[in-house]
Parts: sequence; structure tokens; C-alpha cells
Amino acid sequence: MTKGHSMQKSKMDKNKHYLTRAKYNTYLKEIEYMEGEGAKLLAKLLASSPGSGMGRPLDLPAHQIAREYQGYLQEIRAIVKSAVIIDDLRDKVKDLEEVAIGCTVTIRYEDNGVEEYTILGRHEVYIEQGRISFQSPVGSTLLGSHKGDTVLIRPTVRVIIEEVRRLSLDFYYPSTIWKKRLERALMIFS
Repeated sequence: MTKGHSMQKSKMDKNKHYLTRAKYNTYLKEIEYMEGEGAKLLAKLLASSPGSGMGRPLDLPAHQIAREYQGYLQEIRAIVKSAVIIDDLRDKVKDLEEVAIGCTVTIRYEDNGVEEYTILGRHEVYIEQGRISFQSPVGSTLLGSHKGDTVLIRPTVRVIIEEVRRLSLDFYYPSTIWKKRLERALMIFS
């Protein structure tokens, strides 16, 4: 294990939420929407729900949507509150050949198969695009390694780190996912 390997892993706090600046900003926009316009749409939905204020059970579809809405809002507030920005962490690693969170790594398997992974936090995993978590078996094994290192990913799987790059982390994330859902619910329940 290289010195950089142990230092990189020791900096990662499992109680924090590691986000790219793009994902962090998307969450901020979502919170802003949900606390403003979204809250108004939700209130309108609840007011138009059959049985609202008539002693009916709170298991009606509009009330279920409201519970999910509040739960999601609470969850993303907590994520933002404890967020660590991956872009900034990556920029602190001076060794450009060291695998750090936020880096894109090209690895070659012993059978000559090649894979490319961008190592991110768990909120941005997208396997189809090669985005993996630093907490995954592959991500955690690669952290702190360097270009040219041979790394044992599983007991029988060795890979060589061919390239470490610092590509843009400005991924696209749709914001205000609740907007369409609330508008659709209003059309159905109003």
C-alpha cells in the first residue's frame, strides 16, 4: 500500500455525503423549488384531495404523495448539510497520477479487457456511464493507487492502472423532479 493510498482513504468520512458541485447545486435547486413553488402546489393538491378536512384517513393518494415529498425534502436537506464537494477534494491531491475521488481511471485486466471508471460518491453512481462509488469494492481498492500500479481487486483479479485523468465533473442532473409529479397529481386528483 502506498503512502498516498492510506492518506486518501483516511480522509473519507462515511458520515458525509460526497457530491460533485453539479449534484450539490442540483439538490440546492430542488430544495428551493420544494420550499417555494412546490410547497404551494402540494398545499393545493391536499386542499383539492377528496376527504381533506373531513376526517377521512390520511392514506389517500394525495396524502401519500405529501409524505413522500416531505421525506425526500428532509433527506436532501440532510445530504446538502453534510456535503463534501468532490471537485474540491480532487483538486487538493497534487499528484496527478494518484487515483483520488473525482478521477477517471482506465484499468486493464489481466485478460486485456479495459474499463474506465469515474470514482464518485454514492449519490452519483451510474454504472452504465462508468460512474462508481468510492465505497464500492473497485472504487475503494483503486483510491490512492497510481498510474502503473498493479492492484488486486478480488483475490483472483489483478488490474493495471493505465491512466488517471481529471475530467470535468459537470454532469447533467435534472432538477425539480417533484415538479412534474405534483403537476400530474393535481391533474388527476383535482
